[in-house]
Amino acid sequence: MSEELGITEQSSDTKKRILDSALKIFAEHGFDGASIRSISQEAKVNIAAINYHFGNKENLYFEVVRYSYTQMNVKIQELNAVRELSLEELAVGIFDLLQTKSSMLVNTFRMLLSGRHVFDRLCEVGCEGPPGGDYIAAAIRRKIPKITDADLFWAVRSLFSLIIHQSLILCIAPDNKMKMKATAVEVRDGIGRVAQLVLSDLSKKYSV
Repeated sequence: MSEELGITEQSSDTKKRILDSALKIFAEHGFDGASIRSISQEAKVNIAAINYHFGNKENLYFEVVRYSYTQMNVKIQELNAVRELSLEELAVGIFDLLQTKSSMLVNTFRMLLSGRHVFDRLCEVGCEGPPGGDYIAAAIRRKIPKITDADLFWAVRSLFSLIIHQSLILCIAPDNKMKMKATAVEVRDGIGRVAQLVLSDLSKKYSV
């Protein structure tokens, strides 16, 4: 049993190294510019290992994006595991998380912008909406039980667009290179205020 477990753990570690390395290579060179050989060298595995785990480059590309999405979703779920966070706490918590995962965030967005029907395939396997979107929606519904799907969609999209936009700016444009710079703390406070404003607007509409 221990030998079987060891093989499983080794296989899992190999797969993770391939995914982490492929994320970096695909983000830097795009799908066409990246090669399986360069990914294998970055991951320190042979090409056969990549073919064994992923079959081909197209599947590997998709699995890298799904891996990033899943990892972010798990981390956001952990934020909410101890107790149900308020909308403000959750929005700020997701922003803080994205700051610690800046490389993954930037590289994943580079891959998403390259096309290759990644969004369609994500939806096919159940990865719909932004990672953590379900938790933001649940936090809003706890405060506004009678909210319509349309208003809920607006609220989630508005908040998550702000969080992602501000996170990407801080990741790709260091403060010392920004003419109109804002520190992470200032951005964090701003996201919390917007979360409060969204709830305030909805509370007035639904007389809560």
